Amino acid sequence: MYAKATAHWPLAVYLAAAGAAAVLIGVLPTRQLVSVSTVVYYLSIPYLVYLVFGTVRGFVRRGGLETADALVLSGFAVLVASLLHEALLTGRSSDVSHYGTAAWGMLGFVFLNSSAVSLRIQQRETALIESRSRGEMLERMNRMNLEFLHRMAHELKTPLTVISGYAPLTGIQLAADQVDQETPENLKTIQQEARRLGDMVTRLMEYSYGHTSELRFERVDPADLLDRVRAVSAPICVKNQNTVRVEAACTESAHGSFEMLLQVFLNLVINANRDTKNGTITLSAGAKEDGFILFQVADTGSGIAPADLPRVFEQGYSCSGSTGLGLTICREAVEAHGGRIWVERTGPKGTTIAFTVKKEEEQ
Repeated sequence: MYAKATAHWPLAVYLAAAGAAAVLIGVLPTRQLVSVSTVVYYLSIPYLVYLVFGTVRGFVRRGGLETADALVLSGFAVLVASLLHEALLTGRSSDVSHYGTAAWGMLGFVFLNSSAVSLRIQQRETALIESRSRGEMLERMNRMNLEFLHRMAHELKTPLTVISGYAPLTGIQLAADQVDQETPENLKTIQQEARRLGDMVTRLMEYSYGHTSELRFERVDPADLLDRVRAVSAPICVKNQNTVRVEAACTESAHGSFEMLLQVFLNLVINANRDTKNGTITLSAGAKEDGFILFQVADTGSGIAPADLPRVFEQGYSCSGSTGLGLTICREAVEAHGGRIWVERTGPKGTTIAFTVKKEEEQ
């Protein structure tokens, strides 16, 4: 219990004396055993007092007593009192001389110290459980941080892909002196994506310093949102010779974050482009009677396998070997808007993914 409370040499001296007494008890005549035992008792008293002094000094340095400490001190007090009583009254009291009291004191000492040891073991087990809980909490926090960084990396790829698609095209046009009416639009798109990339980096820095900015929901025009999605995603889809078009956009406004909804659309278009060759990716928005606006992304690709369909929105699950975060980000972003996302249809002729966002007037 208190291995560091006292020096080691007093224990060595006491154990040597006790060992010598044990040998003498084994070889001396019976009539001399009382004298040997009395000497051992007298040797035990100062050593036990020294132990009490050392432990009390340790308590003072530690700044208080615990329940286990009180039990240990009580056990020492019972043992010392029984030894003193027996040492002083042996030969004077027939009861003490015949029966002794040290044995009863030892029983009390063992009982109280056993209780203290048991209590200390329970305390250490509790501390171990709490330590494991803290370790599990830290592990969960680390997983959350890694998950956030994975998601940020996933989001950062989109504006970088757009910029890397438009910049060479615009550079070729400028070098060949073939500037047309699309060139200013291309430069505007590059500027917008660079600004969006800067905002993402700012959010990442704010997160790293523990000062995350609040998400602001406001009026979102579906027509502007779909036009922006088409302009940004068109160069991404050129590699697979896919066309991005806007089929319909309702006149009613949605209530949400333009940046989050843009990211949802871009993730869906990127997924659609990966499974579509020489096809069309169609964007649409329409009002529903239940106070929501229905957004859709339809492609003419190969579709989703039936075995993968129930798990496409699960975190970390991927049908193509990617990170499996794109659709998870979409699901959580849509749920943050009070809506839901689902696969409306899929098959050999293509896939349509739909999601809902609340109308502005419903807020």
